[in-house]
Amino acid sequence: MNRDDALAALSQTPATPPPKRRKRLPRWLPVFAGVCLVALALAGYFASSGPSLAVTVAVAASPPHAGAGTQRVLSASGYVIARRETTVSSRVTGMIRKVYVQEGMHVHRGQTLALLYAHTARNEYRATRRQYRADRAGVAALRATLRYDLLTYERTRTIYRRGLTSRAAYDQARAEYQSEQALLAQAQAGMRAAEAQVRLAALTLAHTHIHAPFNGVVTAKYAHRGEMISPEAVGGFTQTGICKIVDMRSLEVDVDVNEAYIRRVHAGQPAQIVLDAYPDHVFPAHVISIVPTANRAKGTVKVRVAFQKLSPLVLPDMSANVYFLAAPPPTGRPASGAVLVPEAAVRGPAHASYVYRIRHRRLVRVAVRLGARSGPGRLVLAGLTPGEVVVVHASAPLRPGRRVRVVRTLPHHSTAS
Repeated sequence: MNRDDALAALSQTPATPPPKRRKRLPRWLPVFAGVCLVALALAGYFASSGPSLAVTVAVAASPPHAGAGTQRVLSASGYVIARRETTVSSRVTGMIRKVYVQEGMHVHRGQTLALLYAHTARNEYRATRRQYRADRAGVAALRATLRYDLLTYERTRTIYRRGLTSRAAYDQARAEYQSEQALLAQAQAGMRAAEAQVRLAALTLAHTHIHAPFNGVVTAKYAHRGEMISPEAVGGFTQTGICKIVDMRSLEVDVDVNEAYIRRVHAGQPAQIVLDAYPDHVFPAHVISIVPTANRAKGTVKVRVAFQKLSPLVLPDMSANVYFLAAPPPTGRPASGAVLVPEAAVRGPAHASYVYRIRHRRLVRVAVRLGARSGPGRLVLAGLTPGEVVVVHASAPLRPGRRVRVVRTLPHHSTAS
């Protein structure tokens, strides 16, 4: 290579090498890293929890019924009655066209129970409306005549004051005007009377539709199609009622209490009702009031007793026995939502008691508010619900979060020995 070729080679710009391609990480690498982290966390968690702890448990149960252990101080017998019942009748006399109800049917207020034949009532309504239209037309004609007589009277009065007509003509025009005024007032009164007759006829026509006065159940049906019905008895085969409706929400029990023991009963007192039809079923109840009068012949005082909760089993006129209860002491009355657990399940001092319940096979510490002792168990007023599992005994000290294994479940209201 000569000197010129060497200089030309040095003057040329060297070529830029191509960029290197970056290598991508495998897609499974992040997933694998996440799985490893979860596995390490679970391993650490199970390593810290230690082996499963063998425990004996019990199920928190609802306490016995509050009235089951309450003392009965008095009993009396009576019958189930409905404070709201009625025999539905018609307001007009007529023949029954159709009856829509049967015994045992539930009806609501305003429902049509029966229809009466309404030919006469409908024709009377049409006649009164025609008479009203005629009277209204007569009033319109009299008003037109009165306007004409008023103009005649005013013209005659003007002419009379100018001395162009006689006094007799003026008096006649005034008399005709005043007479038309009286006739118009009479026609207007007749039109108002005809309007009242229309309203009365419309009301009579509406009374051919017999409606339910309130919500209830039909307990008896008295009338059928083709029979005559009247709001009052007129003899023969005339019915005075369509059906009997009872409001089942107003059922209660009336009992006669011997006046020698009436001092044991007071308003609001708890009670129990046992129907002869269901001797094994006890209905919670309370005293509504004592009727302030006595039966001289029987020496008793009537007492009204209400059901705490009505049941479809209760029917009117059922015979019933009422047991009046002594009020339970405040400390012995279970609160709403209280549960019963074994005494050994409760831990800690009285002012900071707690229990261990099991959730997902692990211990959870729950603070509770205690009530009175109930036999071998303890009443818990707050903190637990019926059905939760609590620890009674354990093979080692308990701590929240520890894994447990149930080896025995105690029956309800059991205690540890």
